[in-house]
Amino acid sequence: MDDEALIAKLKARDDDALLALVEAYGRLIRQVVWHQLLTAYTRGFTDDVENRVYDKVWTRIDQFDETKGSFANWLCAIAKHQAIDYERGLAATFTTLDLDNVTVVAPKTAAPDFEALFAILSPLEQQIFRLYFIQTLTVEEIARQLHLKRDAVYQHLSRGRKKLRQGGMTHADFN
Repeated sequence: MDDEALIAKLKARDDDALLALVEAYGRLIRQVVWHQLLTAYTRGFTDDVENRVYDKVWTRIDQFDETKGSFANWLCAIAKHQAIDYERGLAATFTTLDLDNVTVVAPKTAAPDFEALFAILSPLEQQIFRLYFIQTLTVEEIARQLHLKRDAVYQHLSRGRKKLRQGGMTHADFN
């Protein structure tokens, strides 16, 4: 769809025109937004800024004047200004936020059921896993406490992890 047809459909408030706009100019709009939002933190708001751009185009398409420039340039100007405005809003949020009086509460998560997780392990491996992952003892401390060699503790940890992986758990779940 060429620009004239797209503009006409947008002015007629055709929902398909908005989808065509995203398909035709979505990458350009994202590039302009990312050119303005330089940090990883602000780029996390890219989707919000893009949605504001599409909303602004939808509500202000009647203001587009082809004698003043191309449709792509008009879109880029909207995207640039929306990104700048959004970034200013983020900056204002941080200047008004009094961090000395903010209390951060960690979300409540259910404690993992280690008994169910360790059920596929042998009793000795279960004991070693409890000491290593729950009580956070070192391998040397576990070896001393269970009267095992240090290498034997490492072997039990390795074999236990392998059993858990085969049972659906990953190494990241335990480290």
